[in-house]
Amino acid sequence: MDITGYRNNSDGKSHFGELSLKKGYIVANGDENAYYLLGANSGYAFPELIHPEDQPSFFSAYEKLNEGEQDLIVRFRNANDKYVWLYITMKIGKRIIDGTESVEISFYDIMTIQGKFRHYMQNMNKYRRFLGLSNQVFYEYDYKNDELMVYRYNNAKNVMLFREKFADVERRVESGDTEHSDKAAFETFAECIRNGVDGFNLKLNGSIFGVPELEAGFEVNGGTIYSDDGKSLSVGVMKSTSRSHDDKAYYLTEAARDSGTGLLNKRAISEYTIERINAGGDKAMYLAIMDVDDFKRINDTYGHMFGDQVLSKVSEIIRSVVGQRGKVGRFGGDEFFVLFENILDEAELRRILKVITKHILWAYSGVIKDFAVTTSIGISKYPDDGTAYDELFKKADKSLYIAKAKGKNRYIIYDESKHGKLDASEESDRPLGISAVLSNEKKISMISELVLKLHSDGLAVLDEALAKLQEYFDVDGIAIYKGNGWKRVYSVGKYIGAIDNFPMYDGDYKSNFDESGVYSENNTRHLNTHYPMVYSALEKQETTAFVQVWLDDGNYGGVMISFDVFNRSSKRSESDRNYMTIAGRLICELVMNSDKL
Repeated sequence: MDITGYRNNSDGKSHFGELSLKKGYIVANGDENAYYLLGANSGYAFPELIHPEDQPSFFSAYEKLNEGEQDLIVRFRNANDKYVWLYITMKIGKRIIDGTESVEISFYDIMTIQGKFRHYMQNMNKYRRFLGLSNQVFYEYDYKNDELMVYRYNNAKNVMLFREKFADVERRVESGDTEHSDKAAFETFAECIRNGVDGFNLKLNGSIFGVPELEAGFEVNGGTIYSDDGKSLSVGVMKSTSRSHDDKAYYLTEAARDSGTGLLNKRAISEYTIERINAGGDKAMYLAIMDVDDFKRINDTYGHMFGDQVLSKVSEIIRSVVGQRGKVGRFGGDEFFVLFENILDEAELRRILKVITKHILWAYSGVIKDFAVTTSIGISKYPDDGTAYDELFKKADKSLYIAKAKGKNRYIIYDESKHGKLDASEESDRPLGISAVLSNEKKISMISELVLKLHSDGLAVLDEALAKLQEYFDVDGIAIYKGNGWKRVYSVGKYIGAIDNFPMYDGDYKSNFDESGVYSENNTRHLNTHYPMVYSALEKQETTAFVQVWLDDGNYGGVMISFDVFNRSSKRSESDRNYMTIAGRLICELVMNSDKL
C-alpha cells in the first residue's frame, strides 16, 4: 500500500508513546506523547479513533490477547483530526479495573520513526565525538542487569576501563582492606545509585575501580535516568581530584538530598529556585507545589511503611515525567516542589501536569480497595505572577488550596483575574526555606522585634511569632509541650502522626539539654539506641532534626518547645541556635505562666 500521502499528517512529536485501556476501550492512563497524540480526543473510546477500515483488525487482535502480545498497523485519528499510520503492540496488563483486565498499548508513528532513528544516530555519533574530545572518564550503571561500567571515548569509540557486577564490587569493598573512610564514601555512592538519586557529588578513592588516571582519588558527579518503568540508568562523570576544585553550591552536595526519596530537600530546592529566579531575566518559569491528597488517611489505614512506599513512588513519577525540564524537591511530609525551567508554553505544562496526575492515580488503581492515591497541584508563573520567590510561592500555595477545595486530584494555575489577589489573610503559614539566604543582621532585627512584641502582647501574637520563626529558620513544624505529662498544647506546621505526649522521661533524655536548656540534634537516628521511645515518636511524625528549648518548672515538668525539621538533615550555625534559644525561652515563659495553654 502506498502511504506517501500520509507523510504530512504526522506532527513529528508523538512518534512513540504508551497508554492503558480500561473497560469500554477508554484511555485510563498514558504518557505525555500519548496525550499529545490524542489531544482533545482522549475521552473517546480508542477504537473510535481508528479508521473504520482498520477497526476489524483492531478488534480481531484484541480478541486474541489471551494468546499473547499482538501487533498490528492501523490508521489513527490524531489531535489534529488527521489520520496517521501507527504500529501498535497490545498486551494484557496487570491491573483489574472495574472488574476488567487493563490492556497496555505501545504505538509508533511509522512515518516519523525512520527519520527520528537517523537523527538520533547522527546525534549519538556527534556526542560521542564531543565526549572523546573532553578526555573525561564516565560511569554507567544498568539497573536491569546490575552492571557497573567505567569508560572513556576515543575517536567516538567506547574504551572500557572497568566492568563488573555492582553487587560484586560492593562485596569486594566490604570484605577488602579498604580504609574505613573510603568504605564509607563508597557506601554513600552505592546508596545514591540504589536510591536513584537524580544528582549527587561525591569524592572516592580511585583504587576501588583500578583505573590508573583515577588512583589519586576522584570526584563523581552522577544522576539517574528514569523510564516509565522506573529507574533505568545511573550515569556520571569521574574527575581526578589531584587538583583542587571550587566549592559547590549546597544543592550540589550530598547533604542536599532528602533521605526518603533522593530528591532535593527543602533548603536545596529553595536555594536553587531563588538562584534561578535571580538570574531569570525574562525567561518564563513555573513553580509548582504538589500535595498527596488525604495522605494521613493512607498512613492511618495502611501504615507508615506503605505510606513511605507511596511517597517513593510519587517522587519517582514526578521525577520521571519532569525529566530535564525542571528540578524536583521534597518539602517534607507529602509535599513536593517543582521548578519548571525548560517549558515551551502553558500547553506543554498542562500536558506534563496531566501525565503526572494520571500516572499517580494509575499507580495504585486496583491496588488499594475503595481508595485512590491522587495529587493536588498549585502553580504560579515567573515573571507574570511575581519576581520574588516568596510571592511566587504564596501564589502557588493559594492555587494548591483552591485545587483542594474544588475536590482534589487536579491542578490549578494561578490567575489573578479568576482567583483574586493574594491578601494577608490568605498567606501561607508554612516555611518558605529562605533562611540560608538571609543575613544575620536581618535575623537579629527579626528576633529583636519578636521579643518586643511577645513582651508587650504576650500569647496574642503567638501565631505570628511562630510563623516568623518557621520562615526565618527554615523549620517545618514547631510544637509546644507542657506539664508533667509533656502534653502537646500548641503546634504549627504540617505534622503527620503528631506527638500528643512527648516521652521526656525516656531514660535520661533530659541530660541532653545543656545548662541553657537547649538540645540540638542534626540526625534523630542517633537517638534509636539510647532513647527508643523518643526515636519512635519522632519517626512517626517524620522529624529528622530539631532544636529543643526546655524551661524547667522545678517540679519535674515545665514547658518544652521543639523546632522540627521533616525528612531532611539540618545543620544549625551557633548564631541560629542562639536566636532560637532566645525566642524559645521567652515563648516557654509565656506558656508556663498562662492558663490558656
